[in-house]
Amino acid sequence: MLNKYNLNLAQLASTEASRSALQGIFVTPNETVVTDGHQLTRVTTPDYALESFPQIAGINPTAEFKPFTMPTADALAAAKMLPAKTRIPVLNNAVLEVSTVNDAPAVKLGATDLDSPQVRNIKPVAGNFPDWERHMPKKEHATQAISFNVHLLMSVLKQFDTFTKGISGQQITLYLKDENSAIFIEANGGDGQLMQSAVMPCRGEAGTFMTARREELKRAAAEQEEMNRLCADELECSRRIYAEQHPDSEYAHVAA
Repeated sequence: MLNKYNLNLAQLASTEASRSALQGIFVTPNETVVTDGHQLTRVTTPDYALESFPQIAGINPTAEFKPFTMPTADALAAAKMLPAKTRIPVLNNAVLEVSTVNDAPAVKLGATDLDSPQVRNIKPVAGNFPDWERHMPKKEHATQAISFNVHLLMSVLKQFDTFTKGISGQQITLYLKDENSAIFIEANGGDGQLMQSAVMPCRGEAGTFMTARREELKRAAAEQEEMNRLCADELECSRRIYAEQHPDSEYAHVAA
């Protein structure tokens, strides 16, 4: 199933005519992904069983299917098909029927508020979506993490957005110390002005992550140190044996 967060991700899709394969959201049974070549964003699918969704005439929901790219227009239109208000949580989602017709993928999307079921036929985007998993950074490889209140951060960034309007690139620079310290943000504006901001982090996943990460790095360093010591001992032992067997070699003094 897909909800508004999966479908509205299409707002981040590429709009460049030369990048048609990126003009939509990549849909798999587990997530939707979007990229425009500058950002890569993924949202996992909601955790509902297909059996919990009401039957809609003309559509047979598919749990497992070959991933495809849903055009931006279809994704945004599908998001509007979802009920504006409902007391039944599962109805906040849309279901998919994915099949193959004449060797081409055929997709139907269904949504309902129980009174007005809707079905939309979707023609997937042609071309191959990039190997997003290869380009998405791995969280476990991170060396720093900080948690922020999204509304606080967005309110500050909105001011930077206005401040840098008309400036080539609209760049801001973020300076990080650790998960417990404020993040320092700076940007150059017009008229020689400079904007700076310090945004305090909040207690969250970052603290837990960094604690575990530091322990992991500490263990890895200790293991590497022990391995280096064992290798050095083994090398010294090998030189001693060689020296004993070859008293005239350059390592003769080792056996002495």
